Amino acid sequence: MDPKEFSGTIEPMIAEGWINSIEVIFAFMELQDADKDRCDTLFLTEDARLWWESVSVKFMSLRQGDSSVADFVGKFERGCHFVPLMANDTWEKMRNFMDRLRPILRRVVRVDGLTTYTVVVSRAFAAGQD
Repeated sequence: MDPKEFSGTIEPMIAEGWINSIEVIFAFMELQDADKDRCDTLFLTEDARLWWESVSVKFMSLRQGDSSVADFVGKFERGCHFVPLMANDTWEKMRNFMDRLRPILRRVVRVDGLTTYTVVVSRAFAAGQD
């Protein structure tokens, strides 16, 4: 389908145009979200590739550590925008959030069972205050 490579730009309309052209190809190919996430990065070059690698590495290594629950939720939410598979799948988002919580908070939050991402975040806030 001869997709165009994307090297990066500061012009949002150019970036949006590239995204739209890739989405048209993915729709035609009937790709699933997980496949889309793997394929679109193949067409990033130069600055765009460097940016993606730094963002994805930072997000994938994100852990709560000493951060407050509020700070961690903020960072996690921002990072999810770069991982559409996680942002669009509530179970995957909840699971990833739980895995990155401080172990003591993770145990407290898990005690009641997992239902939704929103409930897990609320429980993490409550456990963080305790």
